[in-house]
Amino acid sequence: MSARLPAADGADGTRGRTGALCGATDQGPEGDSVSHVTGTPQPDAVPRQPPQKGNTRDEERGIERGVALRAGFYIFGTHLFAGFVWLLFYLGEHAHK
Repeated sequence: MSARLPAADGADGTRGRTGALCGATDQGPEGDSVSHVTGTPQPDAVPRQPPQKGNTRDEERGIERGVALRAGFYIFGTHLFAGFVWLLFYLGEHAHK
């Protein structure tokens, strides 16, 4: 017994956007996925292996270093902006009116 593919929607044998053009598949006679576009069997998806853990101590140091660097830039930038605002108030106060 073979699996039947759904009939094409368009007059030219193509399916709509929700069908084959988006990579839709059906189960073939052997249980493999069958592409609506080409009608060829597609291999089943291979399960991904979980990422291997590296040296977590080095990873944590890198994260801590990045956080410290980012905090330093934010603190420096905030003080630079506050100094600029202070300078504007100072110059405005001493402006000749």
